[in-house]
Amino acid sequence: MHQNNALSSSLRNPRNKNLICNVLSTTTKCRKNLPQILAVCVKNVMLIGFGMTLGFPTVLIGGLEDSKVDFQMTHEQLSWIGAINLIFVPLGCLVSGPYCDKFGRKKAMQMANIPLALVWLLFRYSSSPWHLYLALSVIGILLGLIEAPVVTYVSEVTTPNLRGILFSTSTLFTILGTLCSFFLGSIYYWRSVAQIAFLVPLISINLLFLIPESPHWLIKMNRFDDAQKSLAWLRGWVTKEDIHQEYATLNAFIHNNPTSESKPTSCFNYTSPSFLKPYFLISVVFFLRHFSGITNIQTYAVEIFQHLHAPMDKYNATTFMGVFELLGCITCVCLIRRLGKRKLTFFTMGCSIIALSTIPIYSYGSLGKDRNWIPMSGLFAYCFFQHCSLRTLPWILIGEVYTPQTRSIASGISAATGYFFGFFANKLFYGLVNELTLNGVFIMYMLVLFFGGCVLYVIMPETEGKSLEEICEYFANSRNDKNSVDGERIERNNNNNKEIKEYKGSHKDLYATNKETVDSDKDNDDNITYNKVKARRTDSSDDYIQSLNRLAANDSGPSYKRFESLNLNDI
Repeated sequence: MHQNNALSSSLRNPRNKNLICNVLSTTTKCRKNLPQILAVCVKNVMLIGFGMTLGFPTVLIGGLEDSKVDFQMTHEQLSWIGAINLIFVPLGCLVSGPYCDKFGRKKAMQMANIPLALVWLLFRYSSSPWHLYLALSVIGILLGLIEAPVVTYVSEVTTPNLRGILFSTSTLFTILGTLCSFFLGSIYYWRSVAQIAFLVPLISINLLFLIPESPHWLIKMNRFDDAQKSLAWLRGWVTKEDIHQEYATLNAFIHNNPTSESKPTSCFNYTSPSFLKPYFLISVVFFLRHFSGITNIQTYAVEIFQHLHAPMDKYNATTFMGVFELLGCITCVCLIRRLGKRKLTFFTMGCSIIALSTIPIYSYGSLGKDRNWIPMSGLFAYCFFQHCSLRTLPWILIGEVYTPQTRSIASGISAATGYFFGFFANKLFYGLVNELTLNGVFIMYMLVLFFGGCVLYVIMPETEGKSLEEICEYFANSRNDKNSVDGERIERNNNNNKEIKEYKGSHKDLYATNKETVDSDKDNDDNITYNKVKARRTDSSDDYIQSLNRLAANDSGPSYKRFESLNLNDI
């Protein structure tokens, strides 16, 4: 009895109550977030395998140059090994969207792993250059084929609070796969590396059976019961009743929203500023990424370290380079929300120019071989800073800057453009070295970074922390003089406030019902959403209730109470 009284007294203590509430809240949040993290991590196992394909040409080129038992290849043939996979990526991108919609996100990823496993076997038992070319061409198609499943799966299974961080892990795990190729290449012969890599897609296929299909895709396929089970799994292994509200909102959005991606799109969407301006921005970023050297240095790292007389084995140096690339991606994940994309990008581009300058300074300064650690360290620093921004930036922007009507196709077009740039950058590398020397090529990279950075400073807005609606409206506006979407948001908010005042004059009865709450709430974004719902006054009550349900699913606070106060009889 005494113990029960003590326990009851302890629970009545306000401090203990707050502590218990905090613990329960944290536990609930962790349970809701954990399934999403697990689903994305399982997907990322597949990206480790595809990341290994990006690092394998580096191992292959170095191994063939040193080989005395395998077939010999000229520099011209080796340049195709570094580039041929990239030229075939756009072919995969063209069919990626329909392929993803036909088979589903999860099954599309599983099916892509099957030919990948066969490709590793082709590498292992290849006996002529055309075997290598065939394997690399298939890899290029597969890289393009997984673009849509990977991007859409993450966006459709995660909640907004986790979406940005989990998106950035895709690049992180891809670089991890590249690092695995470098590490294995420093220990084993390239045929043995291919034999080990064969296991990764097999593991990925089996792990993908453990996670659910995207609920968005299941709803589009009218598999409503499976969609509810998937959503319940992703929201913390809860029951269908617990996710009923979110499921109803999602179902209504997919089938009734006029801007849903399932709706047909017009060719005009791809000639409007809302597509052309972000496409130009992403193309510039891709151009800077590939022609500022990061693609060439990663592909031909073994040869470059040998030319620079690195004070360690060239394969070990390549592995260390992969470690710095991975650290750069981790730094990007940690800093991008704190600093924003613009500050992080321009700071790291400046640091990259300084790091690259150490190589020609060392060479032209005749500092001696006892200081050959200087250019190697400069190259490590360059890879670190490039992976803090330019390596990941275009993929982040692709998911933000396009409208829902063009996002899927525009993503494929942008990815194809990026891989075209990568192909030409790798294919031209040996020719540029012959004409300019390696030091001259590094100076060219510095100039590309400097002048490209000036262009990027003018055309790239700050999108971090902004909603997709604000970003899309910024690019849709034909006259943008600011480097942030804030100016567009302020102008839009002012226009909406003006419309609210006009509406007040013409619909006094309805506005008077909500006058007190509107005046007390100064949040412009609430006013915008409030105004949009009021604009539905000519619609049917069913449409209005549907909008109200969507708002209720996202906000149960004061802004929702304002909508709740609207009288259906006044609509």
